[in-house]
Amino acid sequence: MSVDFKAEIVINTSNSLQKEKSFLEQKLTALRRKRTDGERVLDALKTKLSQTKEVNCKMNATLQVAENKVIESQRQLNYLQQSMEQSSKVVKSLKSDIAKLEEERANQNGCFQQKLDQLAERFIEIRTDFEDARLSQRAEDTLLEITNIKRISCEYRTEKKDMAISLENLRLDTGNNN
Repeated sequence: MSVDFKAEIVINTSNSLQKEKSFLEQKLTALRRKRTDGERVLDALKTKLSQTKEVNCKMNATLQVAENKVIESQRQLNYLQQSMEQSSKVVKSLKSDIAKLEEERANQNGCFQQKLDQLAERFIEIRTDFEDARLSQRAEDTLLEITNIKRISCEYRTEKKDMAISLENLRLDTGNNN
């Protein structure tokens, strides 16, 4: 082999290695960018989780007020039941509905807490997993779950309002019957 041929091989190999190095540096830069983007998404999701927890606390406080009102309404219903025998069927129906709502509330709170725990676990997993497709899918799933939780919470509040209206109507009906 001649020296020129060997030098050409070395030059070609050097050029090839430089191209590979450049390609790998670009790939590393892209991966770092994806990681930064992933961390931003994670921070946003953490903020959303914090907001969701805050909403949950407020909902629990509202729920406590509603439970106190339900307890007071129950006392009034018991009094009305003793004084008016014709309204006993309505009172029994309302007691059954209240018990169902309490059970549903307990189930929903349990599910809500479980979902929040699952979301927290997912947020931790997302931090260690920077694959773009999985990260995007998990973020979408999390947003869907948060939307679903908000919908369930709204439905529960609507049911509570309906029960309060029913109780008020019963109070008005029984007051008019006197």
